[in-house]
Amino acid sequence: MHRWDDKKVVVIGAARSGVAAAHLLLDVGALVTISDLQPDTELPELAPLAERGARLVCGGHPESLWEDADADTPRACGRMPTRSSYRLEFPSMRRPLN
Repeated sequence: MHRWDDKKVVVIGAARSGVAAAHLLLDVGALVTISDLQPDTELPELAPLAERGARLVCGGHPESLWEDADADTPRACGRMPTRSSYRLEFPSMRRPLN
């Protein structure tokens, strides 16, 4: 069993990096939720993720997203103002891991 099997992971941002992270996480067995501020009608690139079983939350980032994530998995955030294109964050930490 892989360490990501059946782990609930949230990816914030459906730009290229977020979509790529979601595909990678699905490849290793994670249960993925991907969220973006834009409505799903503006994000046709999410259709393949939905077909693979990812949960899509479009039009905002509700607080309930974090309730769905497993406490011991990092959160992948695309297009965040950090030195890299991803920010990984553990729910129990006060600041991101860069």
